[in-house]
Amino acid sequence: MEAQKTDDSGIDVEPTIKTPAGHHHKIEISLAWTIDQAIKVAADYFIDKGQLQAGDYNMVLVNPDGSTTELVGTSRVQDYTVTDQSELDLIVAIPQVDG
Repeated sequence: MEAQKTDDSGIDVEPTIKTPAGHHHKIEISLAWTIDQAIKVAADYFIDKGQLQAGDYNMVLVNPDGSTTELVGTSRVQDYTVTDQSELDLIVAIPQVDG
């Protein structure tokens, strides 16, 4: 069982993160980070490897039953059940349109 706290203790997890094209890698992220910070670190990794185009991305947590939970950018990673066994998928952000 992993040690996880619900404060800003800086505990890290290493979930598998996937791109829209299916590239994947285990990337260490801190439970204290915001989802936006985790997205930036993951996107930068895949962009540097030539496996992702620069752009705006969101992130979803893939649940054990295959359904997904959209992660809110301003929330912290620790607000969700993210472990070393988790899969987080980068998805292309859909621009919001008024009206």
